[in-house]
Amino acid sequence: MKISEAIRMAVEKSTCITRKGKEYKIKPTNTYDGCVIYSKTRRIATSWTPKQEDLLAEDWEVVD
Repeated sequence: MKISEAIRMAVEKSTCITRKGKEYKIKPTNTYDGCVIYSKTRRIATSWTPKQEDLLAEDWEVVD
């Protein structure tokens, strides 16, 4: 699905999004942290800036 659809669903479910095959997940927030990036085991970054490829991709999915 498109990133906007995945974010909408993740916000409703209070979960994260990822792209298929990626080793990280992204928690969209409305805080100063922006989107928080998690590895499988820990928080690894804040203020994620998506690339053009990420914004145009249609392989986004909602994950826990």
